[in-house]
Amino acid sequence: MLNIIIGRRSYLSISLKKKLKDSLIFSYEDYLKFKTNKKYNLIINSFYPSSKISSIKEYELFYQSSILSLSKILDKAKKEKINKILYTSSSAIYGSINFQLSVKNDLNRNLYASTKLACESMVSNFCSKNKAALIITRLFNMYGYNENFSFISRLVQSFLKKKEITLFNNGESIRDFIHINDVCKIYIKLLQKQYNGVYEIGTGNGVKIIDLIKILQKKNLKVKFIKNKISEIDNSIAKLEPNFKKYKFIKLEDYLKKTLNTSFKKLNKKTSNEKNIILKTVKGYAIYGAGIAGIQIAKSIIDNKGEIAFFVDDNKNKLKKKILGKNIISYNQLKNISQTCYIPNILIAIPSLNDKNKINLIKKLSLLSKNILFLPQKNELRKKSVNFLDIRNIKIDDFLERKQESFKIKFNQDLQNSSILITGGAGSIGSELCRQLFKLKPKKIIILDNSELALYKMTKSFEENKTIRFCLGSINETSFIQNIIEKENINLIFHTAAYKHVNILEKNIQKGIENNIFGTVSLIEACTDRNINIVFISTDKAVKAQSILGFTKRIAEIYCQNFNHVQSKVKINVVRFGNVFASQGSAVLNFIDQINSGKEISITNKNVKRFFMSIEEACKLVIQASQLINKINKPFILKMGNPIKILEIIKKLIYISKKKINIKEVGLKKGEKLIEDLSFNNKFFPTTIPSIQQTTDPKYTHKEITQLIDLLKTNIIQEHKLTKIMKNFLKKEIKN
Repeated sequence: MLNIIIGRRSYLSISLKKKLKDSLIFSYEDYLKFKTNKKYNLIINSFYPSSKISSIKEYELFYQSSILSLSKILDKAKKEKINKILYTSSSAIYGSINFQLSVKNDLNRNLYASTKLACESMVSNFCSKNKAALIITRLFNMYGYNENFSFISRLVQSFLKKKEITLFNNGESIRDFIHINDVCKIYIKLLQKQYNGVYEIGTGNGVKIIDLIKILQKKNLKVKFIKNKISEIDNSIAKLEPNFKKYKFIKLEDYLKKTLNTSFKKLNKKTSNEKNIILKTVKGYAIYGAGIAGIQIAKSIIDNKGEIAFFVDDNKNKLKKKILGKNIISYNQLKNISQTCYIPNILIAIPSLNDKNKINLIKKLSLLSKNILFLPQKNELRKKSVNFLDIRNIKIDDFLERKQESFKIKFNQDLQNSSILITGGAGSIGSELCRQLFKLKPKKIIILDNSELALYKMTKSFEENKTIRFCLGSINETSFIQNIIEKENINLIFHTAAYKHVNILEKNIQKGIENNIFGTVSLIEACTDRNINIVFISTDKAVKAQSILGFTKRIAEIYCQNFNHVQSKVKINVVRFGNVFASQGSAVLNFIDQINSGKEISITNKNVKRFFMSIEEACKLVIQASQLINKINKPFILKMGNPIKILEIIKKLIYISKKKINIKEVGLKKGEKLIEDLSFNNKFFPTTIPSIQQTTDPKYTHKEITQLIDLLKTNIIQEHKLTKIMKNFLKKEIKN
């Protein structure tokens, strides 16, 4: 296939021509004169010279060399046999859209970026109308030999010629640098048949500019720091197409070592999980409420290494003033900002708001930001002063307008003398249990989780104190758990650790069994012959189980219930409840994401119903269940009201969003049921706490459950047998 490259003076074009077979290179003027009957790929690298962007003097010339030249190229291409167009755009477009007139001169970067976006749109429109395949490459910071515009080339020249290099924003920005040879290699790959769409061209790793500078400063590089800040994106790192992650990219330090003829230590590379977005992002929390609570929570956020963007208040007398150096703006100003910027977090800091007013405010703000946080009402605060720990996410009653039962946690004095272990402590339920238990001032809380990232995020939510300790490890390591129990003198365990996603477990049966069943067995064995109370968190999916999640949780329940019979020291309370509204990985959060992106919502069946409870209410009851004496060894059931139609939740979410979203029915997936149950026989017995009931379950002997555990361990690598083994064991329950 013939490849025609447009952009004769482009460094990329020249390099690509050397490596790409059957290729011709033209200026855009020469391309207009070129004629051929062959079908070809068109690679468009022409644009206004990058080296002159910061000093544009004539807008007419700028647009002539960018948009108008592209329009002429496409008008000619319309008459040709085009196989595929590859248009070279730039990572500069990310974070570039901002129509606030107060933005200072940014060396014409936003002008450059917005023009690149316009060109992307033009090429996309052309390919759609002319049925040509299209690739748009958003190129990050390219460098290489004989290249003289990039930051790397300026750095090299400054060092070699002993000239001063200027640095903006103290060099704190992070950039993804990719060598020209790697860019060419990816371009050649993209021109193959299967590739189509938008691709980010970088290494997937970033380097902080100041880190580069500091290394060379030690070797007498001269640096001039510009005091005036310029508008630029902080972190600019490519998100690679999976196939490109396999490439062994040329290392920047190796290039500098060779080019500068000097030693150069390994650079500290940064990665990012955040998606690159074109809309500029408001950095930090927007705090709604510039009163005492707003000031206190702002100080706490700053103390926890967070940032404040600005305050919002409805009191006109507060507008145009500042708190902690941050502006106080009106709701209308916030609305205007949301039209030109992405607002990641709005925090409502008005504890005096009643439920009705809070719901109305959340509905209004949910149109401006995906993530609405709030402080609880005054009577629910941890103490008189507001703290970072008090921040909460939207609750079920904020979405469904369902009133939760209001009660204070009643507990024995023993709880304050307890050393508590929470397994899966960095998950949704585990972290909320930790927050609530922390307020009750126990002796200590050990948060155990097997996710390092989740634990790290958890540490950011808590002040430094002697009460809480974070522990990385697996519940399957019995000796490890024993060591924690002995060292910390644990006497109460909340066992929340489990794999809980129905669809994922259907395809990962072995891991579901190892974590949910063997992990529970391991934890309980670590407690043998000790005076420890265990609260085992279960699910409605364990009743008349149809899924791997249900089978594994039900078998773990049975093991817990039988363990109580065979020894007297360890006491285990099984607590069973349904869905936690908007917890991590839940369907509700998926619906919210789909609505925010304007996508069609997929629902398995419009008649599906589920039990729902807010995470705060569930955890309050779980803590109270830990204090109940379970003489009859029956599972505790949290009263969750009537099951709610998922369809109704979706409709209310759409109503709040004020968007037009289609709902598509796709059919129940393997292991899913139309409606879940909390009891096998629908018979419930009261306890001393009105919101907690008990029920009866089918019974099994200790011998039966231990034989099942042994059978599963024997066959654990033969995954095709595992489901049948569990189904056979639970057959009398499933038939009912």
